[in-house]
Amino acid sequence: MELAFRESLKKMRGTKSKEKFSQELEMSRSNYSRIESGKSDPTIKTLEQIAKLTNSTLVVDLIPNEPTEPEPEPEQVTLELEMEEEKSNDFV
Repeated sequence: MELAFRESLKKMRGTKSKEKFSQELEMSRSNYSRIESGKSDPTIKTLEQIAKLTNSTLVVDLIPNEPTEPEPEPEQVTLELEMEEEKSNDFV
């Protein structure tokens, strides 16, 4: 899973070393390094800690890959079927 924040994470860390930043996040330096390098995915809790530490807003979103058309509501389908039945009865 590729997360968009990885490129900016190092910039957000600023001049702090990975050691110092990871201590502030209460995690090991190696775990933090794996997150920053893309070798590991952070938990939501870790993302929340990073957001708080960097004075950032955490936004989690699901974006569909392909646009989907909304399915018709059942009432619309029912109405259309009733209209079709009425038309059929007119011809009998």
